Amino acid sequence: MSWTHSFSIASLDDGVPVRLIEARDAFIDAQRALEAARDDLLEAHAQTNRLWGTGR
Repeated sequence: MSWTHSFSIASLDDGVPVRLIEARDAFIDAQRALEAARDDLLEAHAQTNRLWGTGR
């Protein structure tokens, strides 16, 4: 069985393979996690700059 066959046997009613939907959902979750980590990093950087500016 080839990988193309394995993709074609599991699909939803609209014809989109389940694995592609799962991959898309995993990508969206990872993207959100990266955005949250970026926000945390920017906040930590801003706090460090504030503390550095006060001489602490």
